[in-house]
Amino acid sequence: MNDIPEIHREHTDRLPIAAIVVVAILVITGIGLVGFALFAGQQDNENRAISGTVSAVLAFTSTPTDTRPPTNTPPPSNTPKPTDTPTQTPEPVKASDTPRPSATRTRTSAPAATRVLPTDTPAPPTATPKPAGGARGISGIFSLCAGKTQYAARIERICFREFIRNNTDATITYKFFGVKYTNTENGAVKLHNSWSGDLKIGPNCTGPTDSCGGAWEDGIPNIDTPGTYTLEMLIQYTDGTFESLGSPITITVVNYTP
Repeated sequence: MNDIPEIHREHTDRLPIAAIVVVAILVITGIGLVGFALFAGQQDNENRAISGTVSAVLAFTSTPTDTRPPTNTPPPSNTPKPTDTPTQTPEPVKASDTPRPSATRTRTSAPAATRVLPTDTPAPPTATPKPAGGARGISGIFSLCAGKTQYAARIERICFREFIRNNTDATITYKFFGVKYTNTENGAVKLHNSWSGDLKIGPNCTGPTDSCGGAWEDGIPNIDTPGTYTLEMLIQYTDGTFESLGSPITITVVNYTP
């Protein structure tokens, strides 16, 4: 067999000169780059700090000029500004200048229809009737309550006023006092009783109310039969004698259909 020859390498402790030069150049270059970077960074930080300080000062001292107005803001209304002119207090109205209330015309509805009884044309006013009668010292005044002399048969009341006076200094007694009404066409007579019983009127007193109570108002409820009637105020004394007091009154009773 063929022997392979051994290759023997020679070991040395020396580095090549070219490698040492290259390493030195790289080290110097790295040191220069690091120093440049540090210097440049410091300058940049200082510039930034100065710029920030200047901006803060400008923002604090300067007034912004480009201010945008608010959007959709309604224009101010034309409200008049208050004036400094003092308000004059109106002088009080004098009593003579106070306006009088004007007349107000009010429309009212017509009243409901009512049954109107027949009336005749009022007679012209006459003198107040004077006391009449008095054979025994009593005089009287007889008058109608209403100013008419025509009445409806069966439905209308005939109202009258009775007044008597005792013209003596003695008490006079009687037992009936009322009105007699006579139909002048057929002569029928009826009596309306106003007072009855043990009656009397004192000296110089008026009646027939009680013994000295003055006048009395009474009435005939109605008269059934149409016609002309004479009304008389009548007194009947205790002895049975009748006497007509005051002046007779004539009325007319007629048929009435509503």
